[in-house]
Amino acid sequence: MTVLELLEELRAIGQTGLNFSNDDYDIKRYKRLLELVSMQYTELSGISKEEIYKAFLNDLAYATPKVGVEGILFKDDKLLLVKRVDNKKWCLPCGWSEINERPDESVVREVFEETGVTVKAKKIIDVMNVFAGEYMNPHSYYQILFLCEYVCGDLKTSDETIDVSFFNFDEINSWDKNDWHRNHHAVATRAYDYYFEIKQ
Repeated sequence: MTVLELLEELRAIGQTGLNFSNDDYDIKRYKRLLELVSMQYTELSGISKEEIYKAFLNDLAYATPKVGVEGILFKDDKLLLVKRVDNKKWCLPCGWSEINERPDESVVREVFEETGVTVKAKKIIDVMNVFAGEYMNPHSYYQILFLCEYVCGDLKTSDETIDVSFFNFDEINSWDKNDWHRNHHAVATRAYDYYFEIKQ
């Protein structure tokens, strides 16, 4: 077990415990557990302990993996990818699913926000996962891969993207792994596997 995996499990115990406990002593213990976890996250991320601790307290419930959505859009056998502002790496249009929003609505929103294109979410083609500690990510999360259909709009960058383009499989397969955001080379490969399957 890595340090991040340990912190993730301790965070889950603390948040779940605070959500269900009515005992003052247990509440104090769970809060102390989250304080300790926050201190370790601070050392790993550079974010202040207070900010992390506050975020943990604002997210009390039964702890489960977070949910992200990925939009898969093809045009002329090419896959839509975006280059992120934050780390200058390539990925599919993606983001976290929001509260009071269906996952299919989330992916439509994310694709539009990052590319300027309006799409329709047609179907889920896969669910992938990232564990705490992978890619220096503090949380476990699921990635729901949606096959999307173009509706309208022209490609344009946004405050989240510095490039938006369609690429064929040979192009993206030749890139260095460091060109990719987290596991998005695997996500793009999965998207192309599905695309080739349905074309046969």
